[in-house]
Amino acid sequence: MKKILAGLLAVSMLATAMAGCSNGSSDKKDDAGQSAVESKADESSKEAAPAAGSGGFEGRSDISYVMIYNPAVYNEKLDNNTKTPSGDMKWVNPQMKRAGSVEEQEEPLTVAQNGLDKLVGDTSDADFSADRAGFIAPTYKKGEKHSFFYCPDFSAGYLYKGEFTCEYVGEKCYVWMLSKENSDKSLAESIAKEFDSTIYDKDVALFGEPRYADKGGKIHLMFHDIGKNIGGYFCQTDIFSTDEISEAVAESKGFNLNHAMVHINTSYLSAANIRTINATIAHEFQHLINASDMFELGKRLETDTWLNEAMSGYAEEKLYPGIQKEDGRYEYLAKSDLLRNGQSLFNFATDMTPFSVDAGVYGSVFLFSMYMENLAGEDVFRNLHNYWRTSFSPTLSTAEALYHAVPETVASDIDGKYSYPAELNFKTEDEKWMSKLALDFYMSMLKYDSNDPEAFKDVDVQTLLYDQVNPAQIEGGGRVIAATKDGTFTIPEDAGKPLVYIGFDKDFNPVTDIIYK
Repeated sequence: MKKILAGLLAVSMLATAMAGCSNGSSDKKDDAGQSAVESKADESSKEAAPAAGSGGFEGRSDISYVMIYNPAVYNEKLDNNTKTPSGDMKWVNPQMKRAGSVEEQEEPLTVAQNGLDKLVGDTSDADFSADRAGFIAPTYKKGEKHSFFYCPDFSAGYLYKGEFTCEYVGEKCYVWMLSKENSDKSLAESIAKEFDSTIYDKDVALFGEPRYADKGGKIHLMFHDIGKNIGGYFCQTDIFSTDEISEAVAESKGFNLNHAMVHINTSYLSAANIRTINATIAHEFQHLINASDMFELGKRLETDTWLNEAMSGYAEEKLYPGIQKEDGRYEYLAKSDLLRNGQSLFNFATDMTPFSVDAGVYGSVFLFSMYMENLAGEDVFRNLHNYWRTSFSPTLSTAEALYHAVPETVASDIDGKYSYPAELNFKTEDEKWMSKLALDFYMSMLKYDSNDPEAFKDVDVQTLLYDQVNPAQIEGGGRVIAATKDGTFTIPEDAGKPLVYIGFDKDFNPVTDIIYK
């Protein structure tokens, strides 16, 4: 089966989110008006439970591997995220197993988030808080034709309009195919029935309600050629109503009003690929549900790209177990030079050079989604969506939403599992907690046991190892894992801050505390 991925456009095609939304958190005030971060600064050095092991690196000869983690929190909505240098890496043993470089296999084409605004009409005229009381769900019959905006080639933009034919009317969906294309229309009925019987209900149970469904609307599955290696996409400009933006403005900017759409690539539409096609629909439908949050709130607010994609990867795997492995996510992860060299979990960028793409981030965030389910059960992302919708504030952050998506006992366990020194500064307590959450995720990936997600069995840790002697540049929420040459390690004098270090034996058992330079 040809490996395809839903394009990064699926995340959302609104690149201009509220910058302030990612920085806030539950920065609660105490009785003296002091922030929680400030009032707990003196306590941070007293946090219980080191990571594992005992003591530091001095005098040891059993340090087979070292993880260097940057506990800062990368923020995709800021342009000034900094990388921290690891310092001299001459202690690294580069002669370890590798899966090969990312260029050795055909990778899916993706579009970086900062390029999305070039493809979509400006939404500044939209009224997110408008009343949809006047919305009437459009109805169509099989064989009926209608013109819609779509994107056949991301390098050309979104302002294409073409005639689509309604190939099937389902209970909860319409299946449309671009009339001029010679697509396999015989699959329309089976796709619609799968959406009605499986995809819709399970995605809604996992994440929440999509907009328009509450007023009798159906989801429109739009099939057309999209281009090389892009399985599908979702565009937030496809879910506005005439109450929220005028028809004249929508026509000039390429908005499909009064519909809720996901777009699927007909290049892969065949009976042999039907499982991947259905998983892609589940992936894109999660993005649609996610985007529905901001309309429910009446606010222009977007989930961070990495978390949005994590939830869509989760949707694929929950509905179609094994699909992540079938479609090459573990291979992409094993070949990811970006992640191996310190790119953050919180950064979904895929660009290596102008001519190559590193899709390992899809595998990374998918595994994080399974880690979250392992922590808090199948309701974890539904809880996150519910918290997002019911607890909106101008400072609401991903860190805060994640903290409240898990049971309090679980959140407390993560917090107490790792000791951070007082010198590590965070904007909020939620950010510090999310930093520890990412560290625990990385630790869990290193050595599978019965308490870990089953998906971690398929991670070949050796392929994640840093294998250069050049200094690494590590983003906040990123890490490098390296093998030592002789079992010893000393923190390089020229290493930057903030970085923390954990030593492991040959079986990836942690044998030191968290060490901070």
